[in-house]
Amino acid sequence: ASFVMKAAEEHDVLRAEDAYNKLQQKKIDLTFGDSGFARLKGGDAVNTPLLKSYGSEFEKTAGEIGASLDNNYQRTLFTKRAANAQLQLSEDIVKHVASQSTVYAKEVYDGTVGVETKAATSNWNNPDAVALSLKRIDAAVDSYAARNGLPDVMRDALKLKDASQIHSSVITQAIASKDWEYAKTYYNANKNSIDKTTAAQLEKGLYEAGQKQLTDNFNGVFVASRNDPAS
Repeated sequence: ASFVMKAAEEHDVLRAEDAYNKLQQKKIDLTFGDSGFARLKGGDAVNTPLLKSYGSEFEKTAGEIGASLDNNYQRTLFTKRAANAQLQLSEDIVKHVASQSTVYAKEVYDGTVGVETKAATSNWNNPDAVALSLKRIDAAVDSYAARNGLPDVMRDALKLKDASQIHSSVITQAIASKDWEYAKTYYNANKNSIDKTTAAQLEKGLYEAGQKQLTDNFNGVFVASRNDPAS
């Protein structure tokens, strides 16, 4: 009888281990599989209820596997292991979301800079609109720097870089729109907020645009004088 009981217990342990192996494979699939949460990055990870959706799927699978076992002893052995596995899955999800929240913050910051640069370019001759874009980027830098614990010198360097990008876009668009005077006036008013490398590039562009305008004006006057019989 003891031999039969021992064999039965060994079988129960094996069945519980086999069941746990299946659940562990499900956990791996939920983590690293084609639809695993580890594949979700940035906003896709942060803005999705991962704990609820992946936790529910894990619980469902654990319930199905547990129901397939032969007796309560097997289920007791399995359930203890399953509870630990679910706790580990939850911890892994929380860690992943925490790491991706930093990625998401960078995505939002980059998105703010990108969209406000486009807005400033489109409104290059509207000082109030450009000022609003600069203000929003300035706030985005403050938020990003605070979140990442950046020192003041790095925060200020980011502000200078992003402001330079805005100013460069406005001036470049003004030149493209053949409003050299506006471009020159804008540059002189904002050159202290532009980094040296960008400033040098803009000064070169302004000089070349100014020379072209002088040439165009001269050619225009020359053509007009040739077509005027009185001259």
